[in-house]
Amino acid sequence: RRMDEGFKYLEIAKKESNREQNRWAIIHTDLILAFAHYLINEKDQSIHYLQEYVKRCNQVNLTVRPYPYVLDLCWAIEKGNLPKTPGISLESEINRMLKGQNIFLKGVAYRYNALMQREKGLSHQKVMRSLSLSLRWLEESGHKIEQARSLLEISKEYLLINNKKKAKES
Repeated sequence: RRMDEGFKYLEIAKKESNREQNRWAIIHTDLILAFAHYLINEKDQSIHYLQEYVKRCNQVNLTVRPYPYVLDLCWAIEKGNLPKTPGISLESEINRMLKGQNIFLKGVAYRYNALMQREKGLSHQKVMRSLSLSLRWLEESGHKIEQARSLLEISKEYLLINNKKKAKES
């Protein structure tokens, strides 16, 4: 099974990072382990590694979190698929990424902002504005997979207002 093999290599990376006292690698490995455990529905392990990630980020005052997995995990928390975790929230991570200079992360953050707006029942126009900004930044970054994810959300938004023609076009 590929996931088992992946976890084996992540554990090796974590041990080597600890041995070398490479804080950046330890932090990154914690985040990937949190996300990987989430993907296979091991919520306790996912939260354990996410808490370690947050704790280590705070210890080194790491304010730049350059990975979209953080938003994926925060969305899972927001939707109730993972328990709330002190020190991290979807809104704070979105704000952090929108204030940064990384255009790829801005694009991902605007998509999650749109999802949050949709969840709160905000207007179609506000959700579409965030999705349009998401797509703009992601096109500039060149990241095709994240562009596709934003286009999918645009199509969903059009379907929510019963505009099948625009949904197909997007």
